[in-house]
Amino acid sequence: MLSRLYQMRYGLPPRRIVKSDEFYNRNRSMPRFLISNGYYTYESVTQEVLDECSPGVASGKKVILLVRYPCDVAVSWYFQVTRRTKAYKRELINSTLREPIDRDSISMWDFLMHEELGLPAVIEFHNMWERRLAGNDASLTVRYEDLRSHPVDTLSEVTEFLGAP
Repeated sequence: MLSRLYQMRYGLPPRRIVKSDEFYNRNRSMPRFLISNGYYTYESVTQEVLDECSPGVASGKKVILLVRYPCDVAVSWYFQVTRRTKAYKRELINSTLREPIDRDSISMWDFLMHEELGLPAVIEFHNMWERRLAGNDASLTVRYEDLRSHPVDTLSEVTEFLGAP
């Protein structure tokens, strides 16, 4: 939705989407974006950057945290890791784990209960961001489910927060 907003506002090609600095590199008056799926995005580089700048993460920057129901995230992550992730990426993920997994034999339940990949990790990720953004008036938490059930109201809240109604 944000990609479409900025495409229309700045006359960008309709097939372009916000990935990071792609729009900003085309037009310096546009905002810059850091988009992360969590700990395992870009082979953990995003997490390392966030760890280095914590607790002042994004100081002076607007932060939108998009959260999704943790059980949905964990189930989606199970299918991503066990069915869709390429071997090299699985190897990178497993190399960071105290308890590596075998994608061919791990049950969904065992994955969901895995401390470092499953539901406990998703909940800790949400809680970590809650702590990082506590007291930051330039932050907004948006629920994925609200975007699905009330897209106009929720997108209006996001664009107002960004100063781009």
